[in-house]
Amino acid sequence: MVLGFLLSWPIGVFVGRKAQTREFGVPKVPLQRYLHDFYNLDPAFYAKRVFRRTFFVTCSLGGLAFAYLTVENKNRNPWYSRPDTKPFPAMVPKDHLERNER
Repeated sequence: MVLGFLLSWPIGVFVGRKAQTREFGVPKVPLQRYLHDFYNLDPAFYAKRVFRRTFFVTCSLGGLAFAYLTVENKNRNPWYSRPDTKPFPAMVPKDHLERNER
């Protein structure tokens, strides 16, 4: 997943930068119903927050997709968990198997 996160880094930067502004370059600022008394007056506060959030979400989704596609999933094979294909059947003691082999 970490390798997929790093591979999707440029896509995350692109999506994060696009999410900071609207179509015409106007910054996205949330319009809240309840406005508290202590406003954050930093002009780039919301832009940084939106960039970080969309960047990490995009890269995390890219990492999960990369991990899902590259790691073998044993649950996809319906024959993997059958008890008759394993070397020793479940709940049978080994001495019983040795007696049958003799």
